[in-house]
Amino acid sequence: MKDQLREELKQILTVTDDLVQRAEDAASPEESKYWLRKAHDAQRQDRLSEAKVFIERYEENVIAYFANGNEIDPAAIDPVVSPVITEFDSNLWRYASLTWSVPVSQGYGRRTKFLVKDRQNGKLIAIFALGDPVIALGVRDNEIGWNKEQRHKRLYNVYDAFVLGAVEPYRQLLAGKLVALLAIANETRQLLAAKYAGTTTEIRGEEKNPTPVLITTSSALGRSSIYNRLTFQQRKAFVPVGYTSGFGHFHISEEMFEKLVLLTKATGNEQSGQFGKGANYRFRVIRKGLVELGLPADGLRHGVRREVFLAPLAHNWKEYLRGETDRLEPIDMSADSIADYYRHRWAIGRAERKPDFKNWSKETMKLSDQLPSANVQSSLLSSFDSARLAPRKKSGTWNVTSAAGSQRDETLSLSGESISGISGNGNSQFTDVTMEDVEVTLADTKWENGERDVQAVDRKNSPSAVDSLVRRLRIGVYRSPLQEQLAYMELRCAIPDANGRAVIKKLSEKQISTLLGVPLAQLLPSAKGIVLGTREQLFRDDSRRRTELCALFPSSDTQIPAMIWTVTRLMTFIAGLKSEGSAPGKSTAEVASKTKSVSKPALVKSNQPTKKVASKALKAKIE
Repeated sequence: MKDQLREELKQILTVTDDLVQRAEDAASPEESKYWLRKAHDAQRQDRLSEAKVFIERYEENVIAYFANGNEIDPAAIDPVVSPVITEFDSNLWRYASLTWSVPVSQGYGRRTKFLVKDRQNGKLIAIFALGDPVIALGVRDNEIGWNKEQRHKRLYNVYDAFVLGAVEPYRQLLAGKLVALLAIANETRQLLAAKYAGTTTEIRGEEKNPTPVLITTSSALGRSSIYNRLTFQQRKAFVPVGYTSGFGHFHISEEMFEKLVLLTKATGNEQSGQFGKGANYRFRVIRKGLVELGLPADGLRHGVRREVFLAPLAHNWKEYLRGETDRLEPIDMSADSIADYYRHRWAIGRAERKPDFKNWSKETMKLSDQLPSANVQSSLLSSFDSARLAPRKKSGTWNVTSAAGSQRDETLSLSGESISGISGNGNSQFTDVTMEDVEVTLADTKWENGERDVQAVDRKNSPSAVDSLVRRLRIGVYRSPLQEQLAYMELRCAIPDANGRAVIKKLSEKQISTLLGVPLAQLLPSAKGIVLGTREQLFRDDSRRRTELCALFPSSDTQIPAMIWTVTRLMTFIAGLKSEGSAPGKSTAEVASKTKSVSKPALVKSNQPTKKVASKALKAKIE
C-alpha cells in the first residue's frame, strides 16, 4: 500500500516538475502559460468533479448571464460593481470561477466576493474577491519596510485580491485590466470598510480599523500581462515587487490528499486543522505524508513562481502601514472614471484590431461539456510513462536535436505551392525522421500567404514505396478558432492501396490505435502538450466535419507537427505495407493483422541542414 502510494505521489511530483520546467524553457510567454495551465489540469478537473452536481443543476440558469460577442458594444460597456449577496449571485460567481483554466483560491479569513456586470446588456463582465492577506510575505513586507510589530498593528488594512479576472468574451476586450482597476476603486473600498466596521479579529479578538490601504495580488501564470504597465491617472496602479518562492500544494489532488490523511492517521501523525493553530492543515498533512513515504519534504515546492503586485490606495500608504501616521491621504479613483478610461484606452481599439470577439458564443463555455468522465488524477498519470518522465531533452519516444547546432542553419527558403495550391515562397524548418530502414526529410513551412503545412520533401535511403508520401499528402497546420496561441492538425491517415501507393483514409482514434498496435494517445501524448479530440469536442463544431479527429497543440511548437506527420503518414503507411493484400475497403483490423515485406531502393541524397528525430521506441512498436 505504502509502496504504491509512494510511486503515485512520486510520479505526480515528477510530472509537475516536468511541466514547470517546460514553461521555464518556453520560447514565448504564450507557450510558457500553456505549460503552466497543463500543470494545473488535474487540479481543475478535481474542482469540476466536485462541482458536478452544482453544474448540472444551475448551468442553464446562470449561462444566460454570460454574453455572446454580438451582444456587446465596446463603446457602450458600462460596468457596475456589486457584492455577492443572494444565492443566485453566489451561483453565478461560482460558475464563472470554474470556467478558468487555473482554479481559484479559497482565500483566508475575511472574504468578500464581487460581480462586475455590464449595464448595457445585464451580462457578467468579471468577478473578483478580496480577503485577508497571508501574514508573512517577504517581498511585500520588504517594500513596506515593516517589522513584526508594525505588521501586526496594520496588517488588517491590507486586503488580498485572491480572485480577479474577466470572463469571455469580455476577456478578449482586455476587461482583465478593467476589473483590476475596479477592485481598487473608491466604491469597492467603501463597501469593505462598511462591511467590517466594528468587527473583531478572529484570532486575537481585537477591534481594528478595516479601511483598505493596500491591495495585494499575484499572477496565476508567472509574469502577468494584466497588471504590468497598468496605469491610471498617470501612475502605476499595481507595482511589481517580486515573485513568490513557488511553494504550495495545487499539484496534490483531492484524491491524493485524502490518501495522505489516511496515511498520517494510520501512523499517528494526524494534524489538527483548527483555524489559527500553526501552519496550514493541508500543508502539514502533505509534508508529513512525504516524510512518511521517504520522499523529499520539499515536494511542496512546485516551482510555479507567481509575480506579486501591490496596489496602494493612499498617497501615504507606507507611512500609515508602518504606524508613522494615523491620517490617510486616499487616492481618488471612482468606478465611473475607471470605466470611461477603460473604454477609450483599451476596449474600443481592441475591438477594432480583433473583431473576432463578435463570433464568441456562450454555448462554447458550458462546463457540462467539460466534466471529467473518469478518475482525474489517474487519467493525468496515464498520459505519462516512465520514458516520458526521463529528462525531457533526451526522453521517450521522440528525441529531437539540431544537426547544425544553430537556429540560422535550421531554416531555409522554399519555393512551391502552399496547401491551398497558391504558388509562392515560404520559410521551412527541416526535420529528419528515422525509423526502421526508413529515413525521410520533412519540411514544416510557413508560407508568405500565412498558411503553414508539413510535408515530406526527400525519402533519402528509404524503400521506393515511400515515394508516394514525398511531396504528397501534406498536412495543414491551422490556427485554433478558439485560442489564437494554439494550432491544430487533422489526423487523417495514409495507408497503402492495392498498388502499394499511399492514400488518405479517415480513421477513428480507436482504429488508428488498432492499426499501429499502440494507443494513439501514447504516441501523441498530452505530456508533450497535445490534446486529441474531434472537431466537435475541441471547437464545438457542429458541421458535417464535426467527427474529424484532430490534435491541438501550442502553435509555437516546432516538433509536434513532425510527430503528427510521422504517426499519421509514415507509421500508418508502414503498418499497412506489412499487411498482405491491403486494398481499399479492408477494415483497419484486417490491415493491422497481416504482414508484408518492403524492398529498398537506391539512396537519394540531401544536402539540406536538418533536425533529427530518432525513434527506437517507435521501431520496436512497429516491429
